[in-house]
Amino acid sequence: MQGQARSPVAPIASIAGAVGYSRGHETRPIDLRLEANECAFAPPDLLGRVSAADLGRYANARDLERRLGALWGLGPEHVIVTAGADEALHRLCIVTLEAGRRAILPDPTFEMLDRYVRNSGAERVAVAWVEGEFPLGAFVEEARKGCHAAFVVSPNNPTGLAASFEDVRAVREAAPRAAVVLDAAYGEFGDDDPTARTLALPGTIVTRTFSKAWGLAGLRVGYAMGDPAVIGWMRSTCEPYPVAGPSLAAVDRWLDEGAGTVSRIVAEVRRERADLASHLRALGARPTPSQANFVFCGFDDAAWAADALASLGIAVRRFDDRPGLTDRLRITCPGDARLFERLARALSASLRPARIVLDRALGGVGEEARRGLSRRGAVSAADGPTRGEPGWFITARPEAIAEARSAGMVPIVIGATPGDPRLIAMGASRVIREPGDAAALGIVRRDADST
Repeated sequence: MQGQARSPVAPIASIAGAVGYSRGHETRPIDLRLEANECAFAPPDLLGRVSAADLGRYANARDLERRLGALWGLGPEHVIVTAGADEALHRLCIVTLEAGRRAILPDPTFEMLDRYVRNSGAERVAVAWVEGEFPLGAFVEEARKGCHAAFVVSPNNPTGLAASFEDVRAVREAAPRAAVVLDAAYGEFGDDDPTARTLALPGTIVTRTFSKAWGLAGLRVGYAMGDPAVIGWMRSTCEPYPVAGPSLAAVDRWLDEGAGTVSRIVAEVRRERADLASHLRALGARPTPSQANFVFCGFDDAAWAADALASLGIAVRRFDDRPGLTDRLRITCPGDARLFERLARALSASLRPARIVLDRALGGVGEEARRGLSRRGAVSAADGPTRGEPGWFITARPEAIAEARSAGMVPIVIGATPGDPRLIAMGASRVIREPGDAAALGIVRRDADST
């Protein structure tokens, strides 16, 4: 396996060549993380009432399962609490899939679901859903060929697109002997949440989480609801105590105290989602209509957009390793007016600079490069970055990187080894070899002379 040490042990066929999940590693200094769809607003004292029993005994999730069942009008035998909704999806794959069976899922979709299906050894049937309405016709066509599990992820990750209850019901009818799963991890953010109606369908499971709208990603608590036979099979797999006692206690407390806060944050995220899409369109990008807490967007140069935002301390999700998605980014809505304003200004600085400032210490960049830059914004020279207008600062001085970041300007360093990791780690968006490199300066595309 490439990148891994050799071992005398042979893995099963579905694991050979696989690598672990990674959300990417950004070496620039980041203080606003918008790449993982987190909502970091829970009060810091939420764990303050953890008891000795929560720490010293194996955790029992049955009380929380009874409470969640009551919230959705179900008995506890219809509910299982898991270590995040992704563990619920993993268990569903374990109990329904194996070699010789078929699973249908959208493409693209939640990366771990894709991995769980592959690791089961089952045939993975991917139905394209990058734009537009849920591809019901193709989903139903594949379901009628025979399948053992069909996954409807709505709102979908990474696109934010949503399916309707009618879509889920049609899939259920087309695959009467399959487990039909609605992954509703982002259900709170949608205009219409089909969870309650889906639970009335036979042989159907809904997975949900406290990691998104409820703001508790670090606690790793999710749950699955639905067909009690399937829930029972899930309970027979994996660990008997998958969720820590303090996590269960904190979720129980947050259900008592946090509903109002969650509603307020969800409303704010919905406003931000619309404003972010509008802002991106105004900057020439191509956002996808989203029903989640993020916006999935196409760019003429997604790598540049991600690098420039990272140079200003903002991490977004990129898809460099996913064919068909390399021109897209996923940007989480922060759920905070001040942070949203920072994101909007950083996007403007990155994609439509009002001013491009050349450090006077450069001694010029050449007429061709200046003409290329002028197509992106007004070009001027100064002894340092200027505050108040979103833009770029082009310099050869490493110490000026921090000055540019502080001023809200995207730092570009020239006259150094392309991709110099030291300068990137300081926060440079790109490191370019020659001052006269018109392609790198004027177009800012990823090529042999820039990184």
